[in-house]
Amino acid sequence: MTYLKAQIKTISSKPNLIWYGFFLSLTHLWTFFYWNKNNFFVNSQSSNNAEPICFPFFPDCDLFRQQLSPESWQMVLYAYLITTVITCLAWFRPKNLTVGWILLSFLTLFKLALHLSNYNFMGNYHYMVYVISFVFLFFPAKEVIIKLMIVAFYIAAGFLKINIDWLSGAAMITTPWLHGAVLNLSLIYVLFLELIFVFGLIHPHKWIRRLTLLQFTCFHLFSWHIVGFYYPMVMFSLLFLFYYDEYEQIKNKKTPMTPLMSFLKGQLSFPVYGTLILFIIMQIIPFAITSDPSLSGSARLSSLNMFDSKTHCHSLLVAHKEKSSAHLAGPTKNMGVRLRCDPLVFLNHAYQLCRKNHLNPEIERLSLALFSRRVTSTHYKKVLDIPDVCSIPNPLWAEVTTL
Repeated sequence: MTYLKAQIKTISSKPNLIWYGFFLSLTHLWTFFYWNKNNFFVNSQSSNNAEPICFPFFPDCDLFRQQLSPESWQMVLYAYLITTVITCLAWFRPKNLTVGWILLSFLTLFKLALHLSNYNFMGNYHYMVYVISFVFLFFPAKEVIIKLMIVAFYIAAGFLKINIDWLSGAAMITTPWLHGAVLNLSLIYVLFLELIFVFGLIHPHKWIRRLTLLQFTCFHLFSWHIVGFYYPMVMFSLLFLFYYDEYEQIKNKKTPMTPLMSFLKGQLSFPVYGTLILFIIMQIIPFAITSDPSLSGSARLSSLNMFDSKTHCHSLLVAHKEKSSAHLAGPTKNMGVRLRCDPLVFLNHAYQLCRKNHLNPEIERLSLALFSRRVTSTHYKKVLDIPDVCSIPNPLWAEVTTL
């Protein structure tokens, strides 16, 4: 308890951290609007979802979700909204931020529980907020770690974009306003922005910091018409610490924390380097497991998940009995760009069939194969080849356990 009180005291003593707590709380408001749009949350969580998708560590998530009616799930979402509003207001009581800290902790865990109950909710915008929120709530050296982690997010995203899919524009989920050579140059510029210029966010020179921050602001504003409102609003909230510190320097001549030189000279504390090393390891894991993480599902759970490529795929689901067999239909639900060829979608579909037909004498075994490719590639890769899905204790891990 003493350690947690120290974290609250640290936040209470710094106006920039108090405001940052408010903006982290605002990310939950953006989440409510995103989940509430077109009844996405309710349709995903309730029995309206005819083809549920679960995370591998919670394969029977649909059985849990079906315990509540669609109306009850709508009430859960509204309870999330009410808690979010109260949490945002709590940060305007700077003399007693214990309530705000507790509410943000609860809100983060509550959203995480909802998120992990449904693979439909996967996405970078959640991943990054969880990481920064836990750093803000529970870690020492908050300002340093938060700034370095945001730089690390951009660098990791930049590395995922080093491919012809991104550079050609084939990875775009919608048609951008730019076309031809201008589009290609802008996509190359994004690589430089995320891999090199990003260090300007933590540079000691104020004009380098401000110019870099302006570039990222313009980048996220431009991305709005491609990815929608949610991702840019989340990123503006996460970047608020940079905005506030620059404002403080202009208004009150306070020098913001710029950890670049201290980081390069090895002068920062162990928690700072430990957090960064752990994050890097999590980004490397997918490449250690599979040759092309963009075609994977469970192999990529630990890392950022960018729309670095579009994929095409073909699946083969076959029910076998003695010397006969029958081809079964694959998933029919209309998925987003990232999910439509995700192996976990097909493994979930097969697992549902296994559950429903485990006593069916007409099916001795169920085989599943999945072949996928990037849209810029001419060759398909075998992602899944499972001769008997139902014999595997947890088929949702099959992508990594059957390698």
